[in-house]
Amino acid sequence: MEYHSDQFLVQAWGLQPKAPEPQKRPVIIYNRGGNSALGRLDFVSVLRQLSPLAQQGFIVLASQYRGSVPQNQQTYGKDQFGGADVQDIHQLIELAKKLPGADAENIFLYGISRGGIMSYLTARQRDDIRALAITGAPTDLVTELSRLPEMELVFRSLIPNYDQNKQQELRQRSVLFWAEELPATLPVLLMHGGQDKRVHPDNSKRLAARLTELQRPVQLIEFKEADHLLTDYKEQERQEMLNWFRQHQHGSEKPVAAP
Repeated sequence: MEYHSDQFLVQAWGLQPKAPEPQKRPVIIYNRGGNSALGRLDFVSVLRQLSPLAQQGFIVLASQYRGSVPQNQQTYGKDQFGGADVQDIHQLIELAKKLPGADAENIFLYGISRGGIMSYLTARQRDDIRALAITGAPTDLVTELSRLPEMELVFRSLIPNYDQNKQQELRQRSVLFWAEELPATLPVLLMHGGQDKRVHPDNSKRLAARLTELQRPVQLIEFKEADHLLTDYKEQERQEMLNWFRQHQHGSEKPVAAP
């Protein structure tokens, strides 16, 4: 499907449970990793990553973000890696609330890698997100850039005014610099692979420590032998995330059950 965000068209996937249900369904907004066309969700990835969530009773919506069709920026915009493209997530949430079968009181964000950045930036500006689950996401791009200097090519090509405002733009996209601005009661589940070579596990550890210091609801799960995408631990990741969302669902005395 496609939807409007600012003056651009944004592509997205949407799934819902097959079985009809008398009560409204909770919603997972899935924020993918990658940038521009890299990491676009295709049918196979949707089948593997999103379909199991719908089978568990959730409506699932996933934006490709503006710029996912880089050969047509006039229509589909340009990826800003956590700049104006965060509006694409806000718009998708508003669309979700209008779906007939969606429970607007139970909207969750699930972000992978760069999608974690998008999730933090979105949650910072809202008070209607029930909980976050984040896998392998950078929380401090300033430190990460010193570890992976090749990412500077990506940042320079995507982030507006990067060379003029490098530190400011990186901090703006790094939740560790403004963790106190997340909603005070927002539960955050952090999952990270102990063998992650793309985003150092310290990103999640440092954020967990900061949120704990702020007395915020947070849980950190480190899969010690896992890589960046938790490739060999997808089922465990999914179960931890679903448990977290069910635990923090509004009216959790009647948690969503698998159909």
